[in-house]
Amino acid sequence: MKDLTGLTDEQWNKRFPDFTKAELACRCCGLLNINLLFLDKIQQDRTVAGIPFSINSGCRCEKHNTKEGGKLKSKHLTSVKKQCEAVDISCISDRDRFIILISLSTNILHIGIANSFVHCDNSKKTAVWLY
Repeated sequence: MKDLTGLTDEQWNKRFPDFTKAELACRCCGLLNINLLFLDKIQQDRTVAGIPFSINSGCRCEKHNTKEGGKLKSKHLTSVKKQCEAVDISCISDRDRFIILISLSTNILHIGIANSFVHCDNSKKTAVWLY
């Protein structure tokens, strides 16, 4: 894994106790360059929700983003110079989806809802959409 967060594992675990570096890193190349202030919001929302937030997609290099069918300007995109500002949180039930949406709504203004996940990103735009 190429970790560009600048945090030691101990610092990471203290700041983000509910997320692992591995679940947020690119599944293709292992690059982890995520906006930590964005992740602070997700951690805060996870704490409020009181249920696990299992990340099924975080950082994506260009190759991985293309394979996933991601948009050219996806907030998931990451590189050595660009920080990821999006995550997809797995949902296994309508109840969990509701709790995730309610908890995210305090910090996140850009949310996409699918059957199996909730997408959230650090966009300045206010929108909720369905996949």
